[in-house]
Amino acid sequence: MAAPDLIAEDLACRRGARLVFDGVSFRLPPGGALVLTGTNGSGKSSLLRLVSGLLAPAAGRLLWGATPIAADLPAHWMR
Repeated sequence: MAAPDLIAEDLACRRGARLVFDGVSFRLPPGGALVLTGTNGSGKSSLLRLVSGLLAPAAGRLLWGATPIAADLPAHWMR
């Protein structure tokens, strides 16, 4: 069985009162890569924190295949 895709749907990130980004979507197949570029403060590190489960999204969903990552963070970390 193939590994599932990592799917981000309409993610938003808020740090304190500041909306860092919103409407971010992507789909990464197994072995895929995502290139993050942007100025300081544009949300690159915050997006990595969201994807790793260290930060909860202000809006949107992160899925590992059809399963929300937040449903079982330890299993997501081990993949």
